[in-house]
Amino acid sequence: MTAPSTDRPQAAIGRRAFLPLAAGVLGAAAYRQPGQAQATTQPGRSSTLANPGNGVVLGSGTHVVTANTTLRTSLHLQPGARIDIAEGRTLRVLGDFQAPAEAVLTGKGTLDLNSSTAAFARPEWWGASPDGSGDCRAALEACLQAHPVLQLGAGDYAIAATWQVTRPYCHIRGTGARGSALGQGTRIVLGNAEDDVLQVGPQSAPGAVNDFIRCIAVQGLTLARNQPGEGQAAGLRAQYLLYGEFSDLAAMEHARGFVCSGLVRTRFQNCAAFRSLPGRGRTVWRGFHLDGTKAIGLAGGNASIFLEDCNASIGGDPNVDDGVALLLDAAFADSFIINFESAGVATGIRVDGHSAQIGGRAAGGHVNLHVRMPILDQCEAVAIDIRDCSPSAMIDLSDPYVALAPGGSAALRLTAMRGSITVSGGQLLGGMNNASGANAIGLEARDSAGIALYGTRIQDMARPAILSDCARCDIRVQIGNALHPAKGPAITATACTNLLLAPLVYGAPRAFSSAVKLSSPKGPHSLDLAGIDAATLPSGAPILMIDGVSVTRSGRVGDVTVSGI
Repeated sequence: MTAPSTDRPQAAIGRRAFLPLAAGVLGAAAYRQPGQAQATTQPGRSSTLANPGNGVVLGSGTHVVTANTTLRTSLHLQPGARIDIAEGRTLRVLGDFQAPAEAVLTGKGTLDLNSSTAAFARPEWWGASPDGSGDCRAALEACLQAHPVLQLGAGDYAIAATWQVTRPYCHIRGTGARGSALGQGTRIVLGNAEDDVLQVGPQSAPGAVNDFIRCIAVQGLTLARNQPGEGQAAGLRAQYLLYGEFSDLAAMEHARGFVCSGLVRTRFQNCAAFRSLPGRGRTVWRGFHLDGTKAIGLAGGNASIFLEDCNASIGGDPNVDDGVALLLDAAFADSFIINFESAGVATGIRVDGHSAQIGGRAAGGHVNLHVRMPILDQCEAVAIDIRDCSPSAMIDLSDPYVALAPGGSAALRLTAMRGSITVSGGQLLGGMNNASGANAIGLEARDSAGIALYGTRIQDMARPAILSDCARCDIRVQIGNALHPAKGPAITATACTNLLLAPLVYGAPRAFSSAVKLSSPKGPHSLDLAGIDAATLPSGAPILMIDGVSVTRSGRVGDVTVSGI
C-alpha cells in the first residue's frame, strides 16, 4: 500500500473521531486525534495524495480538509461520516466517490467531482432534504457545479425561488414524473405562485446562436408548486440552448407548463402539462408555449424543436379563461410536433402567426411546421386553430384525431391563413357536440387561401364544412353523418375563388339538406360530385345549390364546372 507522497505538503484531511480504517489507509499523521494539533499546509498551496491502493474509506465522524487537496483514488464515506472543507479550499477527487444520500459536507469549501469516475452526484450530500422541507436550491446548484450528472431520489425537493441551470453538458435525472404526492417519483416543489420552477438556459440571449449553451438534459421528474401558478409562471422555461433533451417531465399547476424560446435542435419527449386548481382569478393557461415573438437570429422562435409524445390536460375546475394545450406563437418555423395529445382543454393546438407584429420575419418564420397525428380529445372550443399566417406560410398536418365536447365550436378552424396548408387523413368527430344540440363546424375556413384536405373524415358534425372568402382550395374529404343529422348542407362555400371540391358524402337518410351549397362564387370552380350518396338527402332535395338555384345535371354553370351529377 502506497503512503501519501512525502516530497510535497501532506493532504490536510483530519478527523474528529478515532477511525482505525481510514487512518490505516492514509496514515495517522493525516488526522487530528483528540487533543492533537491539526496537520496543516502552507496557505494557498495544493496537496496531492498518492493512490493508496483500494481507496480511502472514511468512517463515522467529521474529517477536516484545510488545504487544496487532490485525491487520486476513490473516496467512500460510511454512514455518519462528514467532510468539513475549509472556506476557500477544494477537495478534488479523481477516483470514485460514494456516500449515503444524506448531508456529508459541512464546511464552506468545495468538493470537485468533475474529473472523478463517479457516475453522478447527489444534492443530499450538500444538505438537500427530499422530504419537502427547507430550501434545496443552494444544494442543487452546488451539486451541479461539482459534477455534470445530478441524481435526484424519490421525494420532494423544496425550493423558494427559480432553480436556474446554465451549466453546459450536464444531465439532471429524477426517478419518475407525474407524481402528486411525496414519494411518487421526484418532484421539485416551488414555494410561490409567481416564479418559474426550473429555468434551463441564460436569462438573456447571447450575441450569436453558436454561443447558446449546449447539451443540457433533464429527465424523469415533476415540476410542481405549493400553490397554483399565476401570470406567466412556468414549470419549465427553456431558452437559448443548443442540443437540449427533455424527457419524462411533468409540469403541474402552472400558468404555463413548458415555455420554449431560442431552442436549437432540442427535443421534448413524453412530457406532460396539467392544471386542475383555480388561481386567484380567471387564468390563462398554456400547456406548451413555443414562443416566437422575439427576434433572436433564427427563422422561427426555435430551430428544429421536436415535441414527441407530449400531452396537456385539464381536470377539475381550474377556472381557466383561455386554455390552450399547445400554442405556437408568431414565428413558428422549424417546429415538429409528433403524437401530441390533449384532453379536456378548450383549444388543443393554436398556431397564431401574428403577421403584423413580426413583420418581415414572417417570410421565413411561417414555414416548415409539421404536425403529425395529434390526438385532441374533448375540446371545448376549437381543436386546431390556425390564424393570421403570411402568404409564405407552409404547414403540414397529418392524421389528426379530434373529438369535440358539447361546448366546442370547430374541429379545424383557419382564419386569415394566407399561405398554404395541407391536411392529410385524420378524423374530426362531432357526435357528442351534435347530440347535445350544439352547432360545431368540422372544417371552418375564413379569409384563407392555399387549403388542401385529402382523405380527412368529418363525422357527425352539425355543420361539416364551411368556407367563406377563401381561395385556391382543394377539398377532397369524406363527410359522414350516420348517427346525427347535419343542420344544413355537407359543404357550404361563400364568396370563394378557385375551389376544387370532390367530397364523399354518406350517412343516414336525410342526413343533409343538400350536398354542396355555393353562394357568390368568384372565378373558376371545379366540382366532382360523383361521390355523393343521394340517399343521404331528403327526397327531391338538390345535390348542388348555386346562389339558391338547384343544379340537377353536370355541365357548366357560370364559372362553375360540375361533374358527377
